[in-house]
Amino acid sequence: SRGLTLFAAAAMVRADMTAADEQDISLGRYTGMLARQYRFPEFLTSLERLDELVAQAPDLCPPGRNRNVKVTLDVGGRHVVMAVKVFGRQPAVKDWIDAFRSSKAKRTWMGAEHLARKNVGTPTPIGFLERWDGARLPESYFLAEFQDKVTSFRDELVRLFHEDPDCEKFMSLLQCVADAVRTMHDAGFLHNDLGN
Repeated sequence: SRGLTLFAAAAMVRADMTAADEQDISLGRYTGMLARQYRFPEFLTSLERLDELVAQAPDLCPPGRNRNVKVTLDVGGRHVVMAVKVFGRQPAVKDWIDAFRSSKAKRTWMGAEHLARKNVGTPTPIGFLERWDGARLPESYFLAEFQDKVTSFRDELVRLFHEDPDCEKFMSLLQCVADAVRTMHDAGFLHNDLGN
């Protein structure tokens, strides 16, 4: 059966994470944070060319203001498959605001880490990377483990409308979303809107 995820705050890592798991890193022109299990040298070196990797990667859904892509790396004998959210460039005033409150990528990472500590199940976060050019933010990425056979609420809703328009199945989908939102809220994670 198809799963459902709220990708905006992907999480589900060990509940016993320590502060050492949240140290800042610098990779070439990028800064950010990565989960401890992903801080091995070959992977870090690969991420220094993240812009090239995402440029060649297949889209997971139709691109809009942001892109979601699948990046596969074979590094150091490890097979790493990531879902990468590529945040689009934004107006200078938004960059200025994000310099004070943190970028979308960093806020997504922080949300993911919060949900991880509360054992709210979503794709495992890998980290975030961004490149600041003075006061501008030309590149910003959130990385999570790719999960096959996961769909979005919108895609599942469209599939039901076209392939299986049964009221009971729509209600089941809405209950799944309601349960996920309730779990997020119970974990202290609140949001201003609920996108597709």
